[in-house]
Amino acid sequence: EAKGDLFIPLDADLTFHPNQIPLLLKRFNMGDVDCVIGSHFGMGGKLEKVPFYRIVLSKGVNILYTILLGKRISSISSIFRLYKTGQLKELKLESNGFDISAEILVKLLRKKKKIAEVPVTLTTRIYGVSKLNNFKEAKNHIKLLSRVLWWKISGK
Repeated sequence: EAKGDLFIPLDADLTFHPNQIPLLLKRFNMGDVDCVIGSHFGMGGKLEKVPFYRIVLSKGVNILYTILLGKRISSISSIFRLYKTGQLKELKLESNGFDISAEILVKLLRKKKKIAEVPVTLTTRIYGVSKLNNFKEAKNHIKLLSRVLWWKISGK
């Protein structure tokens, strides 16, 4: 439903603060990329008050995604990204849950779109209470990793 030229999703709990959007825009405005990922794991990225076990799990999952995708991206699970709206609308997306970010990334890479990362800060949630269940989250990532492998193999 996005109408503008660019689309930047944010977590509702503000773990990535909107005041970091100019960082994405600055990199995009250099004119050589199609997508910019706000990376808390890349060089210069920061984590504030994020539990150690979440850091370890996220880094482990990102390593697996990097292997499957064959592209060095430090924050594959981050939804804090800048996309060209038109390119998003061209994708035939199947996902309707948390895995849509990975699907978008896989399909943009398949179309040879250029992706860059910029360092940002990830904090603990500012509002609300996490409904995250570690067992369910691990199960979701196993499913997602198998879907990423399927998208890569099948070309879908």
